[in-house]
Amino acid sequence: CLGNLFDFNPERDIVGYEKLLEVDRWAMEKAREILNRAEDYYENFDFHNIFTIAYNFCNQELSSFYFDTLKDRLYTYGKESKERRSAQTAIYQITIFLLNILAPILSFTTEEVWQNFPKKKDDTLSVHLLAWPARKKVNEKLLSRWERFLELRKKVLKALEEARIKKIIGSSMQARVILSLPDEETIKFLKTFSRLPDLLLVAEVEIEKQKEFKIKVERTGHQKCSRCWVYHQSVGRNREYPDLCEKCRGQVSTFDKMP
Repeated sequence: CLGNLFDFNPERDIVGYEKLLEVDRWAMEKAREILNRAEDYYENFDFHNIFTIAYNFCNQELSSFYFDTLKDRLYTYGKESKERRSAQTAIYQITIFLLNILAPILSFTTEEVWQNFPKKKDDTLSVHLLAWPARKKVNEKLLSRWERFLELRKKVLKALEEARIKKIIGSSMQARVILSLPDEETIKFLKTFSRLPDLLLVAEVEIEKQKEFKIKVERTGHQKCSRCWVYHQSVGRNREYPDLCEKCRGQVSTFDKMP
């Protein structure tokens, strides 16, 4: 987390909640849920469960899903882009929640993190002087929506692994995923996710209506961008930058114009 906040100034760069990308709002709401549960456990001196929920959150929601979706935005998008600042805003807030939760348990480690953490002018000198954030209700509707998505993602990951074993693909980024779904409601639900390939870490996602649920994995026909390593339809379509996707072309052309 700290490495990805090296150029983040909370006085200037924070993105308002409503302007955050939806996956970033979800991550913050999930962290808020863990914070509320930790508060209850502290009140009951249930320290074991505090560590457990923090560990599971870091291992499952963050490491196994959320951080994977951030790599492209953090490392290949423009420094001041909304996509990158949105991700940094979520990381910043999630880290504060985790510091609050873990400071009484990992006193020295959290203090070291705090001393290297981007701060606002009125922040405390020590992590152990931090006030516990005011309790707020989590957005249950948002959490439920993403829980449903993550259940489907598990099935996609299983299909991707089977495709790897059969050597249809090497990495998931080479995959074209075809989701055959029997009902219109699920189709409409999935189409509300504007960055579906990014969320599933694949090159393409096609959704079609069929009589039964099925996930098919093929190798994409797109070429690989030499800068971000994403397989995208725009690679090879520009004479000046034939090996770059349209996103990376925009970044590289900006560098070329610099004095």
